[in-house]
Amino acid sequence: MHSSIIKETIQLDKQAKIQIETLKKEKENLEQKIKKDGKALEQSFKDRNARILQEQRDQFTNEIDERQKKEQDQYDLTLKALHQRYREKKDEWIEEIYKACIK
Repeated sequence: MHSSIIKETIQLDKQAKIQIETLKKEKENLEQKIKKDGKALEQSFKDRNARILQEQRDQFTNEIDERQKKEQDQYDLTLKALHQRYREKKDEWIEEIYKACIK
């Protein structure tokens, strides 16, 4: 009777050790998977953020280029109008300045 209890206890101990080893291996596998998945997730976030930043830079660059072109066009129109007005009024203005200086 004692012998069967001892044998049963030894058998249960062996089974428990096997289960513990299996659980330890599972834990190690999970830790490795967590590290791997964590690195993959981190890389995914970095890639996504880099892509978003590049899209933002491209968008801002395009906006700046459009604004710059618009302002340059406006400047050119204003300069052209100023030259035209100068050509139209040049003689009149010279005469006015001359008269103002003589008086």
